[in-house]
Amino acid sequence: MKKVSDFLRHNLFAILWMVFLAIIMLLPLPDSTPQLENKILDKLIHASVYGLLTIFWTYGLFRQQDFVLLRNNSLLVAVIITFSYSILLETVQATLPYRSFEILDVIANLLGIIFAYLIMRKLIAEAKREPQKTLS
Repeated sequence: MKKVSDFLRHNLFAILWMVFLAIIMLLPLPDSTPQLENKILDKLIHASVYGLLTIFWTYGLFRQQDFVLLRNNSLLVAVIITFSYSILLETVQATLPYRSFEILDVIANLLGIIFAYLIMRKLIAEAKREPQKTLS
């Protein structure tokens, strides 16, 4: 049980961010909500929220101590979780009458994930070189 609580403690923010994303991406928008007309801004938002999710998962998985395999592969696991989740949400959107699947959203999500991957790869490499200086 201690292992699970340590895992949850370090990854709670990533899990809550996933819940938040599901809410905003799957609930119908009220008619009074302005639609985002600027497609570039829409894609930047997609890239940002999934980039953040990648960072949250990487940080949490790297900081937890009990699941060594997850810690040692935190970046890869974070990318897999985040990209899979983005595909899942887009697929569910395709089944909803008030939402739709957009391949450009998936591409924007992936670009955000890649950008976060590059940032976190550098930070993890630095943390491993200087054990006293971790990602905290």
